[in-house]
Amino acid sequence: MDLIPFTVSIIVSIDDLSQQHQLLALFAIAIIVSKTPIRAPFKWAETFFHEISHGLMAVITLGRFSRMELRFNGSGTAWTAGGSRILILLSGYLGAVSWGALIYLAGKEHGHIGGINLFYILMGTLLGAAILWGRDFQTWVILIAISAVFALASLLPDQQYLTLTIEFIGIYILRSAITAPLHLIDGNNEGDGADLAKITLIFPEAFWILLWLAYGLAVSYWLWLNGQPPVAFWDNWF
Repeated sequence: MDLIPFTVSIIVSIDDLSQQHQLLALFAIAIIVSKTPIRAPFKWAETFFHEISHGLMAVITLGRFSRMELRFNGSGTAWTAGGSRILILLSGYLGAVSWGALIYLAGKEHGHIGGINLFYILMGTLLGAAILWGRDFQTWVILIAISAVFALASLLPDQQYLTLTIEFIGIYILRSAITAPLHLIDGNNEGDGADLAKITLIFPEAFWILLWLAYGLAVSYWLWLNGQPPVAFWDNWF
């Protein structure tokens, strides 16, 4: 099957679907895109939110966030000191899932101008991170590339496609963050899960992988249950 024409056919008809079926369609598109070369900036975005979550948690727990390193292969590193090591390690995958869900919900809540402003905020966040925590050429290129994709998306003249683009970016980040912990099952005893296992001495790496996976699936199910107009969504929680 030719993936690109198939993806386009889904996009063309997605606006006719219910909110819940739109969510499923966006997940399907995200899976298809993840099999193509155009996945790069979206995967980099997920890695960015993973690493920025580590860094922000370090600051929140009175530590220091000194540097972010992103790589073309989709991996990354946040350089932190002090703070709560357990919470810092936990926050990467949890944060990426949460950021993805928030971007998806933001796409549903705002009109055309709001969507454009959201892209401006995201671009400002990326460029600010490049200035504050970027220290190498590869990281700068990646952050600029993600910003360029968001800038191009903000130029979409049609509100429907702008909204769908924001929602897709959120769902891609969410989907990628759900599956990312599974790559830790490699027998190398490296990564956030292995580090948590070493610190706690109680729960093995598999426990943390399952925890992150469960959280991602729970957030996805929560979005599914709340596949209704934005006002009704917020009325359920406030």
